[in-house]
Amino acid sequence: MRKALLSSFCSRVIYLSILAIPLGSGVDHPERQQEAQKKLQYDVSVTLKLVQVHVSDKKGNPVIDLDPSDFEIHDNGEIKSIAHFERHVLSRTEAGPPAKPFVDSASQPKLDRKTLFLFDFAFNDLAGIMKSKRAALAFIDTQASPEDEFGVISYRARKGLTLHEYLTTDKKRVRQVIEGLGTKEIMGRAAEVESEYSQDHEKLDEALGVDGDIIKKTREADERIYEVQVGDFISSLAELAKALRYIPGTKNIILFSSGIANFVLYGSEKYDTSFYSRYGNPALRERYMALGRELSASNCLIYAINAGGLGTSHRKDRDLLGDLSLGQLAKDTGGKYFDNIASQDAINSQIQDLTGTYYVLGYYINENWDGKYHKIEVVVKRKDCQVLGQTEYSNPKPFSEYSSNERFLHLIDLALSDKSHLQEAIDLPVLVLPYEIRTGVGLFIIAKIPGQKIEEIGRGKTEFVTLILNDRNDVIELQKKDIDKKLSPGVDSFISSSVWLPSGKYECRVVLRDMMTGKGARGSCSINAPEKPGSGMILLPILLLKSGCGTFMIGEETNTKKETEPVRLSDIYPFDRAKYCPIIGTLDRANTRLFALVRCQVSNPNRLEVDFSSYASFVSSGEKTPVPTRVMGSYQQEGAQLYFLELFTGELRPGQWSLDIVAEEAWSNQRALTSRDFVVE
Repeated sequence: MRKALLSSFCSRVIYLSILAIPLGSGVDHPERQQEAQKKLQYDVSVTLKLVQVHVSDKKGNPVIDLDPSDFEIHDNGEIKSIAHFERHVLSRTEAGPPAKPFVDSASQPKLDRKTLFLFDFAFNDLAGIMKSKRAALAFIDTQASPEDEFGVISYRARKGLTLHEYLTTDKKRVRQVIEGLGTKEIMGRAAEVESEYSQDHEKLDEALGVDGDIIKKTREADERIYEVQVGDFISSLAELAKALRYIPGTKNIILFSSGIANFVLYGSEKYDTSFYSRYGNPALRERYMALGRELSASNCLIYAINAGGLGTSHRKDRDLLGDLSLGQLAKDTGGKYFDNIASQDAINSQIQDLTGTYYVLGYYINENWDGKYHKIEVVVKRKDCQVLGQTEYSNPKPFSEYSSNERFLHLIDLALSDKSHLQEAIDLPVLVLPYEIRTGVGLFIIAKIPGQKIEEIGRGKTEFVTLILNDRNDVIELQKKDIDKKLSPGVDSFISSSVWLPSGKYECRVVLRDMMTGKGARGSCSINAPEKPGSGMILLPILLLKSGCGTFMIGEETNTKKETEPVRLSDIYPFDRAKYCPIIGTLDRANTRLFALVRCQVSNPNRLEVDFSSYASFVSSGEKTPVPTRVMGSYQQEGAQLYFLELFTGELRPGQWSLDIVAEEAWSNQRALTSRDFVVE
C-alpha cells in the first residue's frame, strides 16, 4: 500500500508484507457458519471462464490474425466450446506511447492489460536497483496505453513484500511511486554471497592465517542464513500468488532481480562446504518449482529481467549468478527471461509485444466452490505457432476460507481500485459532515446502506472500513468497525465514523462487506476540510433530513476524537430517529418539506440571535428559488449553537439542486452561508 499508511499501521505486516492492518477474522456463530459454508459449497453456478494467451510465430513475432476456429481449449483434458473471443492488438505510433489498442470482439472487452512491477531489493545491488527503476519508468513512458493498469510491489529481506500501489490507470501516480523508491530499500538485502564465497575472500583468509575449520564453519553458517532468506522470498511470492488468484485475467509481473545464486537451488561441484552447496538444497528447489506452479495457477506470468546484466558476465563462477532461477520462474509461468537489463529498450519492446497483443478465449464451466486446481491447455491449429499463457487455474473457494492475505487484497480491491476486479460492488451513498473547526477539522463520514440492497450485501457479521486519502493519494487514516447486528431488508440503515484532520483536501473511501460471503459495497466522496476563520461566525455544512421514516444507526459507539474523547453523531447532531432520517444520495420529489440541523460555531454562543433565510438553485439553469424557513428549536453545545430548521421547498423537479442557507446575527450583523447539494429523482 501507500507509504503513509505503511508508516501508520505497521502493527501486523501481512505475511507477504503487503500491509499492516489488524482486520480480524470475522468468524460468525458456528451454526450459522456451517450452514453458510454448506450452502456455498454445494451451490454450483455456470460462469464464463476467460483465458488470456499470446501467440507468436517461430521468430517470436506476435500472430495477430487468428479467429476462434483457430483455437482449441482443453480443461482437465476435456475440449471446451469457445463462447467468447477477443483479439487485442496494440497499434504503434511514429513516436511516443502506443495508441489505444484495437479490440476485435463480439461484445465489450472484458480484460484489459494488468502489469505489476516487482522490485527485488534483497537479491540485487544498488546499481541493479537504479537500472530497474529506469527500465520500469521507460516502460510506462513508451509502452503504456490509457487502459493499462499498473501496480508496484517491492521485496526486502526480513520485511517481505510491500504493496506500494494497487492496480490503477493513473500512470502519473505509478511514476511517482517508482521514483520514490529510495536507496534505503537496499538495507534489507540478502546475504552477500559473492563476498562470502568468492575466491579472493578465501585467499585473503588463508593469507591471514585464519584457521581453515573456522573458515568452513563461518561459510556454512552464512550459507544457512542465505538459504533462510531464499525460503522467505519463495514463501512471500507464493502468498502473493494466492492473493492475486481472484483478480481476473492475466497478471503480468515484471520482476527486476539478479536472482538466487545458482548453487543454492541447483548445486555446485566447486563448493564443498556442505551437502546443500554441493548438490543444491532439494527442499528449496521443490518449493521454488511449486512457486512457479502457484503463480501459473493464479494466471501470473513472470517477465524476469536480470538486473545484474553485463555486470555479471565477467564472473567465471556461474555458481554465484542467479540466471537459472530467473529463467526457470519465467518458463514455469509462461513468461520470458531477459538476461541483460542493459538492453532496456529492446526488452521493453519485447514485453510490449508479448503482453500488449493477446487473445481472450471464454468458455462456460460449472463454478464449484472447492478451490481445486484445473489443468488447461490452449492449442493453436495453425502450424509453427507458439502459445504463451495460463496453464492452470483453481476454482473459487468460500470467503470464510480466505487467508488473511486474501481477505486483505479483497478489501484493497474494493476500497482503492478504479473498478473492482473481484466482484460487482454495490454503491454506497456517502456524506462527509464537518462538525468542528479548531486547529484541525472534526469530520463525520456517514454511509447509507439502502434497504433494498441488504440481501445483496449480506446479512451476516459485517465490517465497515473507512480510509482517508490525501491530495497525493496516500492513505493517512484507516478505521474499522465490526458490526454484529443483522441488517433488516427494506429498511435503510446508516453507519458513521469520525476523524480529525488538518485543513486540506482529501478523499474518503468506505467499504462494507459480509465477513462470511465476501459480498461488499463501497462508496467514496471528496472532503474539503476548511481552515478556521480568524474571527466571526462559522456556519458548518448541514445535516439534511426528511420526515416519514425512522433512522437505524449502527456502530456509533466506537468513534473517537483526538485519541481520547468519544464522539457520536447522535451527540453532535441530535434528532428524533423515529420521525426523521438523513438525506444521503437521492431525494424523492414527493418530499416537499425538508429539515436541517445547522451547526453555528462562534466564540460566544450565549449572545447569538440568528435569523435564517434559504434558497434552492437548480444547477443546470442557475435558477434560484426562495425557500421559506422556520426555526423549530436550538441547542447550545460547547463552542457552538445547533439549530433545527424546517424548510418548505415545495415539489422540486428532478435533477441536481443546491441548497443555500444564510444566517444573519442580530448583534453584530455578521452573515454566514452554508450549502448542500442533492439530487431529486
